[in-house]
Amino acid sequence: MKRLEDFASLIGGIPDKIINPELEKIRAITSKDYEFKTGITFVEFFGDVPEFESIRKIIYNPNNYGWGELQEIRNEMILEFERLRDVLFQFEKSKINKASSPMEVNYVLRGLIIRCSRILSVLKPRYHLATSGGKYIMAVGFWSNEFGVEVPSITKNIGLKNQIEHQMESLFEKVLLARGYNSILRQNLPFDYLIEKNDRKWVVDLKFATKKNRNYGDLIMTFMSLELWRKYNSLYKIL
Repeated sequence: MKRLEDFASLIGGIPDKIINPELEKIRAITSKDYEFKTGITFVEFFGDVPEFESIRKIIYNPNNYGWGELQEIRNEMILEFERLRDVLFQFEKSKINKASSPMEVNYVLRGLIIRCSRILSVLKPRYHLATSGGKYIMAVGFWSNEFGVEVPSITKNIGLKNQIEHQMESLFEKVLLARGYNSILRQNLPFDYLIEKNDRKWVVDLKFATKKNRNYGDLIMTFMSLELWRKYNSLYKIL
């Protein structure tokens, strides 16, 4: 698989008179188009035990969420989209390379647009929930196939219908462990995790619901974003 920077050297661009509606859509995208609530709160604390009273308001504020210690991963996703979009914009501003045929130009251009569509699916996933065997909840994530058609891409077992919270806690525990965190404790705590890495510690709370709305959409979208990012990296080997 070619590196992203190699595409720009294959061709010099597309004809000035060609206006590609897909490129125009990509041009118009801003960070607000792929922002979403993560459903996670990270609060760093000092000492052996967190002073819960001092962080209660932060943890239980339904509007306080973010990528926290997963922000580095999120930044990598955004950087990949911005790099890819820069290459597409170079196409618009330059002339066709005389050594490239219109068919070659179209082939590479289509590949870039599909790849851009995929990274946008990573940044803000589209998914639906399905039931397997009448009792298991499955999350199905989508992205573009090689023809540019959005199709189911990954399927993840979220868990038993009556044990969603426990299963989501387990899924995110694996995500944190994979990032090198340890000392994850959940016994008799008013929040989900205590995590530690490089002598720093955080309280982590998953926001499963508010008083008016009990669903898991924010957390599932965050999980699907991380899973699609892993698939994207495996396919394009950018890291």
